[in-house]
Amino acid sequence: MSLFEELQAKGRSVFPAPQRFFDPADKAYNPKLGGQFEYTPGGRYLEMGPEGPQDITGQRPKQAVIGVTGEGKPVMKVSQELDTTGEIKKTGRKVKTNLFKKKAGWNWTEVPPGFNPQPDKNFPLVSVEDGKQHYYTVQAEFPEGVDLARYEKSKTEPRLRPTKKGGIQLGEKVGEIEVRGKKHPVYNAIKIFGPAGAAVGLGLSALGMSDDVMAGGINLDDTTPGDVLDFLAPLGFEIPRAGEGADVVPMDEQGEPVYPFLDEMDMRNNMLMRNPLLD
Repeated sequence: MSLFEELQAKGRSVFPAPQRFFDPADKAYNPKLGGQFEYTPGGRYLEMGPEGPQDITGQRPKQAVIGVTGEGKPVMKVSQELDTTGEIKKTGRKVKTNLFKKKAGWNWTEVPPGFNPQPDKNFPLVSVEDGKQHYYTVQAEFPEGVDLARYEKSKTEPRLRPTKKGGIQLGEKVGEIEVRGKKHPVYNAIKIFGPAGAAVGLGLSALGMSDDVMAGGINLDDTTPGDVLDFLAPLGFEIPRAGEGADVVPMDEQGEPVYPFLDEMDMRNNMLMRNPLLD
């Protein structure tokens, strides 16, 4: 069973309600929601359960999925369990997600199987922002947790953008859109991992062990050498840094350079290849 199917069956339904729904001065004001919750900048993530909407803004579910059906219905599901380990604040870029509606300027140039070839203006795709890069998919998965983040200081919507620090793994291309004259692939899924999960793909790429990871795994365009070290650190690699009491390339007693990092990488190759994140 896929993560999407699992959360469809057992997860909590979430509605990211924008701030205009709670603002009595806005024409989009929703009296039902506005009557239950006071106005707050940025909006609220609402769990839509049998007892009515519950505000879960700021929670960190252990797993989550954001998807779009063939007819354009958005779906957001999160796990019952919360991630209590906390994010690693010093590693990885922020990967942000949101819905990208057709009225914002995209058109099909290749329709994914099972999707409406003539969608209306509100038909969304899931946009995944990784650094300076934007990717589009019909399903985003957070197998290692997600922050239900609110960016209330943003000048424009969307201000509710589920966020994860780490990296992405692209799925298969199933379609294509054109946005202001430029074509972009649409993927069947994009997985957003934390630094440890992203490090697996990045480590394989750096070793030349997986062309697939290079082509569709971790985005290396904005990755600095420091990012590489930070990504690999959660896997347990000991990498000396300048200015931290060790030479960049340590020496043995005869003054010859040694490379414990490369030796350790060799010893861990099998472990990396067997990582369940790559299954």
